Amino acid sequence: MSGQDVHAAGTAPEEHEFVYVHQGDTLWEIASEYAPDEDIRDYIDEIKKLNGLKSSALQTGQKLLLP
Repeated sequence: MSGQDVHAAGTAPEEHEFVYVHQGDTLWEIASEYAPDEDIRDYIDEIKKLNGLKSSALQTGQKLLLP
């Protein structure tokens, strides 16, 4: 896992972690692991928005930015 800077012009950089999807991974499992104290549904929605996902379907090897 590593970080990546994402920012719009004129704003401070925002650091995001990312993960690579492994076979059998689900957004629910990823959200539960990386945000155990947050509402999992809200965190999944944030992951989907950040990565431009229209569904919860993931592909092995896919890189996901995390909020």
